[in-house]
Amino acid sequence: MTRTFVPNIGPSNAKIACIGEGPGEYEEKYKIPFHPDAPAGEMLTNVLQRNALFRDEVWLGNLTHYRPHITNKFILARPEDVESGVAGLAQNLARIRPNVIAAMGAWPLWYLTGKCGYERGKPKPGTGIENYRGSILPCILPGCEGLKVIATYHPSYVARNRTKYPIFDIDIARIKGDSKFPELNLPKLTMTIDPRGEQLKDCVDKIIKSGLVAADIEAIKHTTHILCYGFAISPEEAICIVNRAHSFEFKWAVDKILSSGVKLIWHNGPYDQIISEANGFKIKNYFWDTMVAQHVMQPEMPRSLAYITSVNTREPYYKDETKGDEDTKSWTYKWWSIPENRKKVYRYNCKDDARTFENYLVQKKEFGSGPRGWIPTFEFEMSEIPVGVRISQAGMLRDEKKHRELKAALLYIWADFQSALNNLVGRKTNTNSSKQMCILLYDELGLKEKRKRDKNGKWVRTADEDALVSLVGEAKEQYDNRVQKSVKERWLKALVICKLTMKIRGVRKVLSSYVNVEISEDGRARGFVKITGAETGRWSMSKYYDNTGIPMQTVPRDPVELEDESVLENIDGLLELEAVLK
Repeated sequence: MTRTFVPNIGPSNAKIACIGEGPGEYEEKYKIPFHPDAPAGEMLTNVLQRNALFRDEVWLGNLTHYRPHITNKFILARPEDVESGVAGLAQNLARIRPNVIAAMGAWPLWYLTGKCGYERGKPKPGTGIENYRGSILPCILPGCEGLKVIATYHPSYVARNRTKYPIFDIDIARIKGDSKFPELNLPKLTMTIDPRGEQLKDCVDKIIKSGLVAADIEAIKHTTHILCYGFAISPEEAICIVNRAHSFEFKWAVDKILSSGVKLIWHNGPYDQIISEANGFKIKNYFWDTMVAQHVMQPEMPRSLAYITSVNTREPYYKDETKGDEDTKSWTYKWWSIPENRKKVYRYNCKDDARTFENYLVQKKEFGSGPRGWIPTFEFEMSEIPVGVRISQAGMLRDEKKHRELKAALLYIWADFQSALNNLVGRKTNTNSSKQMCILLYDELGLKEKRKRDKNGKWVRTADEDALVSLVGEAKEQYDNRVQKSVKERWLKALVICKLTMKIRGVRKVLSSYVNVEISEDGRARGFVKITGAETGRWSMSKYYDNTGIPMQTVPRDPVELEDESVLENIDGLLELEAVLK
């Protein structure tokens, strides 16, 4: 079988090199990488033009010169093609020496920088572009050491996922700006870690006298155990105060800073406030929250510290410098027990503080030149934080007697629906098993298959809620339009099975998410209020810091009704149904 060689192209004096994975159908046909008629090429051409760049200014290439597979999946490329392609790419880039290389996609990110995502704590090449996009990184290809790489999405991914276009456009704008110089120009940070005695006193005085600091805590996961408290007095200087066992100094230092009235900048500060208050600290001047500011300015965009750092600063992604591919504020005791890991957390904490401060400076400048409504909206959302924190802390007292009755009633309803479904199908059916339901609906009942993409982008059969809603509509239409009795009965059976499946899943969802949940030791069900949890102005809720409680805003409003409440006289017997039903 003859294969088509697709060369890398572009001017020898190009300041920008865009590197993809491999040729696609159009690239193979016309022997041009990122061909403008291909979805990826069209997307790249358009975003370049939007940023006042033209294709003939940019050097275009791929990791392999040959189309990896008819599906265009790079993972299916021949190893020898990739090896020779990357070797040739290194020679080309070493000769051209562009000021910036755009690594477009997770595989170019891996081959050009050695960076990738994690899976179960281990590096997984070909992943991680969501985290590293926007990062300024050094190239590791032989002969290309010192060249600058900025990662972004592959244009074909953006063509399939249009919601990523604004971020893609931001990355291309950065790439254009960085094409004017070859240096990485990464931030420099002075860290003071674990000061003690006189040095700690000097640090506390320095923090208070600065008048404005960014703050952040690191804590053991699902506990109020604070590991360290960090403060940045500027984007270039941060101090990490370590909570050592039986140390009075830590409590004295943190308490003095928080109660001094110094203006405090946070990112998702309600979490820090709840944990701090559980340790006896009171925050006097909650001045700014970078997550709230991001929510006000760009409510439809991501709000994590990792994201806003990637667009507002030159700090490369650093959340993997600790234990893995996570943007987290908490750690396990087991992980923390390793001395080397503690040092990583202290550095991580300092970076969080410094970058929060830098994000604040950028946001403050944007507020000054932005729409008039930004400032009052920001002030309003900031005023909601104390209310949200108090609601989170208070929670709701659970009536244990009513809780038992509710659970028993739901189990009775589930058993009733499950019995009807099992009788119709002729066997016990697990409605939460996608495999079982797909076999029942599509192979046995002969309904029209519903498909969706899995996490790897592969189209697979599905029996999720959207599929069932569609199947109910189709079955009802067929039942209404058919005349022959046997045919009508077939469609009626399918309709009833789909509806019973939805009802059973609904009951099971209520049980798992709102009834069979852990609550705090004092008998109260708490949730963590997120002022910035939605694109709109409404709040959202998640579990409390200790991983207990319920998202109270999504509790179903429909009452649980029984035709005969006398069945609750045998609550213990009903509660035993749970093990049988599962």
